[in-house]
Amino acid sequence: MDLNDLTREALYWPSAGGRPPVMSVFIPTKGVDFCPFIENGSTVITWEGNLSPCMALLRNHTSYFDGRERFSPKIFSGECPGSKLKDLWQAPEYVSFRERVQTFDFSFCTSCGGCELSEANEEDCFGNTYPTCGGCLWRRE
Repeated sequence: MDLNDLTREALYWPSAGGRPPVMSVFIPTKGVDFCPFIENGSTVITWEGNLSPCMALLRNHTSYFDGRERFSPKIFSGECPGSKLKDLWQAPEYVSFRERVQTFDFSFCTSCGGCELSEANEEDCFGNTYPTCGGCLWRRE
């Protein structure tokens, strides 16, 4: 859902009075090019025990922005039943991914005119490979 004058009040009301009624809601305060999951030190674990860096990469899904379709395959950084969470968190690949997202040097797939690279989460025009977080709707204010 786009955050604009029409949706702003509906999206902000849960946080105005303290705790939302059902679940916590992330309201971005840092603007774009910021990942709430990485910045908050979060990770997601499926009921099967698969570790994923964020909710957006937890499952295969298609998202839409300004009428453009973008497919993102799921990504798992390991399995908790077979490994300790601390070991998965400190694995070089996972540390590298978190560092890459914190610098957020991804192309602006949600605000450019669009190209074939913006249709998938596999590569962006800056040369980043999967996952390319520039097209992630969670990173937008």
